[in-house]
Amino acid sequence: MVYTNAKRINYLPCALYFYDNSRNNSITSTKNKKVFDIFKAFNASRKILKEYGYFEKFKYIMYAHATCNIVKHLKNVDKDLRKEFIEEIKKFEIDVSVEEFLKEDFYKFEYKNFELIKYIQQNDYDTVISYLKKYKVIS
Repeated sequence: MVYTNAKRINYLPCALYFYDNSRNNSITSTKNKKVFDIFKAFNASRKILKEYGYFEKFKYIMYAHATCNIVKHLKNVDKDLRKEFIEEIKKFEIDVSVEEFLKEDFYKFEYKNFELIKYIQQNDYDTVISYLKKYKVIS
């Protein structure tokens, strides 16, 4: 809602904040079922952006943010919830192609995260497993 009511919005392509993962109940540090709320939050954000006509303008930024957060949680979620979390990723609707996304100006890790989500959704598990092993999410 903030975006839709703002008179001006600027995007700065640099990190201006860092999460404190030491708080046990924060969404950024949770490893339990609460982590699934991230999908509800991004679906609600997408709905609002579409309702107010801002989706086309902000969709790449929204998906960069969403996929980075999803991958972060995929790496941190309890092992017994990882399979269920991957099933939620499969259901997370992304209506932007990898080719379109790669044309945008983001950091390299944002492209990698977006591609990983798309590989999961496409059931390309060889690539997904390779990625997860490379980044020591699984052994």
